[in-house]
Amino acid sequence: MGKLGIQNNRFYLSHKLIVMVTLLILIASILVVLTNLSLNMIAASRDYTALLSKWSQLHYKAGIAIEQFGRTGTRSAYQEYGQLNHQRTQLKQSVDELFQKSIDADLIFVSLRSENVLANEISTLIFAFDRFNDWEIVQEIEQQWQQLQQFETDQRKLVEKLLQVGGSENYNQKIINQHLSEIRRINNRWDDHYEKLMAKVESASLAIKRIGLWISVILGILLVLIGVVVSVRAGKSIRRWEQSLYEKEILLSEIHHRVKNNLAVISGLLEMESMQTTNPEQALKESRNRIHSMAMIHEILYQSHSFSEINLDNYIGELSDYICETYVDGDKKIDLNTQLQEVTLNINQAVPAGLILNELLANTIEHGFEHKTQGSIMIHLNESDGRVQLLLKDNGKGLPPDFNLETANTTGFTIVKALVQQLDGELTIKNSEGPSMELQFSKSDASGSSNRYF
Repeated sequence: MGKLGIQNNRFYLSHKLIVMVTLLILIASILVVLTNLSLNMIAASRDYTALLSKWSQLHYKAGIAIEQFGRTGTRSAYQEYGQLNHQRTQLKQSVDELFQKSIDADLIFVSLRSENVLANEISTLIFAFDRFNDWEIVQEIEQQWQQLQQFETDQRKLVEKLLQVGGSENYNQKIINQHLSEIRRINNRWDDHYEKLMAKVESASLAIKRIGLWISVILGILLVLIGVVVSVRAGKSIRRWEQSLYEKEILLSEIHHRVKNNLAVISGLLEMESMQTTNPEQALKESRNRIHSMAMIHEILYQSHSFSEINLDNYIGELSDYICETYVDGDKKIDLNTQLQEVTLNINQAVPAGLILNELLANTIEHGFEHKTQGSIMIHLNESDGRVQLLLKDNGKGLPPDFNLETANTTGFTIVKALVQQLDGELTIKNSEGPSMELQFSKSDASGSSNRYF
């Protein structure tokens, strides 16, 4: 796997994993909030039911006090009715306020806290009526509540009449009994509507419970699914990161191996040059260029998507430009023409191929145009059926007629012969129709040391 491919793949997986984990945390948070809200709304509906029940109890007690006052005419019974009615009025104000468009929370808090209702349940009760005020069932509850208030109003009017008759000098039991009978009739109708009100409240409570339950179930299932996906993703990412780490460990070992080999190659080249050279300055220049040609290969290699193969055409183009700039004097003009087919080559074949080109091209520029002020060099590269052909032609003076590569003992050609042998290739040199040198070798996944001939 290439260097950039590994990095891009890791980044992509990490990004997806972060998104999934963030989504998991978000849904978990929403689940906690909605579950808490659902529980509070269930508690609030229970408190609302309890509030109506207490209000109903006060209503029945007030009815008993009125009945007692009508039969006995005692003031204490009427005073008890007044106290009960005052308590009913306080609870009524709280319930009435819940149905308002703009709810006065302070009023409800003051009233309900006296009934030992928890603050968070009061807040949820206010929230429920404020948010779901347009629900049909809430509107039906309000209608039943208003009808009950109308019965309460009618009852109070009869109680006032009852008080007038019972407290006057013209005490008339028959009229009192009529009023009591009318109050009982109103109470019977009140009972019917109160049962309808409680049925509506129960339906709303069940709806709230169902909604809360389904939301919790759906989010819970989604949470479990995302948790499973995150676990699978995390497992895959960890395995890929482990694989990437393993590949990089192998890569680091390979890089150390190549550095060791290249240093050995450089050492061998310098030793060979020292044994044959008579011009230290020239030897140093040639050795520098050989080292640069090797360094250029690795520079191109580490900029590519692979640590084992390079594009030989790109490398030859850059290397030939560098050699021409190095060896061509300012008073000479040499045109370099390249026709390079795209060829991908293993690093262990690219190094010797690059060194061969370095030696041949440097020798062509330095000796082929020794007494010329201009010239041209052509480099062809192509691949056919897994076999690479590298052709170097020029219009210089060429090699001597009696030149024989096998017997040539200069440092440059000694290096070339060793490298051609390492490639298991063939180097053909011709002087007819212009000097030309053609290197051919078969592509292979060459491995092992690249300095075995030095």
